[in-house]
Amino acid sequence: MQQFSKFSVYVPEDADRLALVEQYGVMFLKNADGLDWYDCRRAFAADTLKIGYDDDGRIATFTRDVDALMPVDLLVAEVPATDENMRIALGEDWFYIDGHLTQNINYIARAETKKSQLLTAAAAAIAPLQDAVELGIATDEEIALLVAWKKCRVLLNRIDTSAAPNIDWPEMPE
Repeated sequence: MQQFSKFSVYVPEDADRLALVEQYGVMFLKNADGLDWYDCRRAFAADTLKIGYDDDGRIATFTRDVDALMPVDLLVAEVPATDENMRIALGEDWFYIDGHLTQNINYIARAETKKSQLLTAAAAAIAPLQDAVELGIATDEEIALLVAWKKCRVLLNRIDTSAAPNIDWPEMPE
């Protein structure tokens, strides 16, 4: 499997390639090792997945057809085109780390969103029940439900979202 350092745009010194730049606006890329992208493409196998990724490992482009890849300011790697690797999709935070494709799901952000939504629901449920208690018109059932919702809200507030995705969410009263 091939792996190349970051490619950037350059103007070739070779007369034939320079003519392509001047006549057709062809873009040439070279990596830190001085390798030209058009020359490097021959090193890739036909049946693999080629990926372009940034310095953080975030995948910016991918293809099985190396001729479709133009890795401007990207590093390039080749991985087997397995079913697992072919699950990749742009915009879903896929990364190339230690020779493997991995999806970085932000579990903490998802947990914070869920916690906020549940706290909003709890506050909405508590408000009319609290009003009934304060006005002295609450039924025994409403008082019990108010206590259950307040307990739920306290438990929600105690949740440490940094433990995501391993969070035991409290049950919401009915």
